[in-house]
Amino acid sequence: MNQNVSILGVVFLVWGAFGLYTAARNTSPLEMTCGDYYEEGASRRWVSVSECFGVWGEGVYIGDAVDKFKTVMVPLVPDGFEGRPKLVLKTKDPTVLLNFRKLVQISENGTDDDLEAFLGGEGAVLFEPLGANGLTQLWFMKYTDDDRKEFDKLVTEIDDSYQVVYQGDDPEWQVPAVLLGIGALFLIPWRKLFGRRRQASE
Repeated sequence: MNQNVSILGVVFLVWGAFGLYTAARNTSPLEMTCGDYYEEGASRRWVSVSECFGVWGEGVYIGDAVDKFKTVMVPLVPDGFEGRPKLVLKTKDPTVLLNFRKLVQISENGTDDDLEAFLGGEGAVLFEPLGANGLTQLWFMKYTDDDRKEFDKLVTEIDDSYQVVYQGDDPEWQVPAVLLGIGALFLIPWRKLFGRRRQASE
């Protein structure tokens, strides 16, 4: 039991310390264009990538029903890019959801004329530059993020090492600080400490 408590304490301690380290290194987003990201990558987790364009043909909604999904994952590329995308936006933005939902519904149930009319009208916003501001995934999230697993099943053209930006996520210090404190409490040998105090009082 004591060993399990100690292991749990170490987990909380490490996770809390890592969260505080991430917050300390990412006090503001790293601003870069989509072209810069494709050429250089990002040196920090919190990024603000501009001048991207969505590859909507490879976009995936996360959910069982097209009229109820609340998350979209779409590859982002620089203007004129040819190749496999290596940046993916994961977003719950209402405007993105609305337009992508209409695109999917028309693609599945409408005619070619309906699709052409949509893309030439209100759907033209899908071809405007799209930014991504949020935290990029950690390496193990490719194994733990169920949404990414669903995306991987459906996407056809994507770079093997693609990175996901979680739109709207930013570093926080409150939760890591709490985890750090909990971890420290788990590792304090309270029973021995109180035992020594009782012995001292006797």
